[in-house]
Amino acid sequence: MDIRETKTVRLKLTELHDNHGQILGVPANPRFVRDKQYKRLLKSLKEGDLTGVMPIKVYQHDGEWVVIGGNMRLRAMQELKIADVSCIVIPADTNTETICKIAMIDNSTFGEWDFDML
Repeated sequence: MDIRETKTVRLKLTELHDNHGQILGVPANPRFVRDKQYKRLLKSLKEGDLTGVMPIKVYQHDGEWVVIGGNMRLRAMQELKIADVSCIVIPADTNTETICKIAMIDNSTFGEWDFDML
C-alpha cells in the first residue's frame, strides 16, 4: 500500500499503546514534556479539542495499536477522560525508516526532544 493511502479510524483510548520501542527498528518515543508545556497541551485539548484535525498516528503491531505520533496527546486525553480519538492508520507495509520520519515530523508541537535517546 502507498503511504499516501492512509485511512482515518476512530479508536478508543484503551486500545492505544505508547511507543516503547516495541516495533523493531523504530525507537521509543524520544520526547518528554515539562509541566508548563503539558498544562498548555491540556488547555489546548479542553478548549478546542482538535483531535479530529490533529489525529494520532497509529501503526498496528502484534495485534496492538502503537502510537507513532501523539504519545503526549494520548496521555493528556487519558487524563481528561476522553473516550476515543481520530487516528490515522499507517499502512502495515510501511518501512521502519518511514515510520521513524512520521514520528519525527508529528512530534514537534509540544514537549522537548530527549537528545540522549536520539
